[in-house]
Amino acid sequence: MKTYLTFVEALDTPYPYKTSIDPTKGRDPSKAQYKFGKGKDQVIVDVTRTHWHGETEEPVWDVNFQRGGSIGKTGQGDSLKIFATVLDILKKFVKDIDPSHVNFAAEKAADDKGSRSKLYMRLAKKYFGKKYSVQTDISKSSASGDETMFFSLDKK
Repeated sequence: MKTYLTFVEALDTPYPYKTSIDPTKGRDPSKAQYKFGKGKDQVIVDVTRTHWHGETEEPVWDVNFQRGGSIGKTGQGDSLKIFATVLDILKKFVKDIDPSHVNFAAEKAADDKGSRSKLYMRLAKKYFGKKYSVQTDISKSSASGDETMFFSLDKK
């Protein structure tokens, strides 16, 4: 039970972050950018309008984040608090922009026994499941065996 409480508390305490590109200002916002941390530990979260959804002609927004220039797992610790901050940023973005379609991905090395993609799925459904349907697609690299799970949040 203590582990669960620690997990919940970690998700409730994101790092403070700054909006370096604000999508709510300007005539044609196509990108949002948020930053937290400093130096090699700085995390940059980019939310970019990449294309238009074919059926609805609504914009599709892609979410990517990196720590110290790496989009993969860095092993530098503090992953729950970083994830809590990225989740808080995504909730803010959804509230401010009210997008119809949002995409993000989770990478998993072939030898990784972790469950990052499962965590993403659970949290996506918990925080966005009332307003969005959550779809997934898995791509596996034939050379390395690594997997990428792609998530799509589509407004119901």
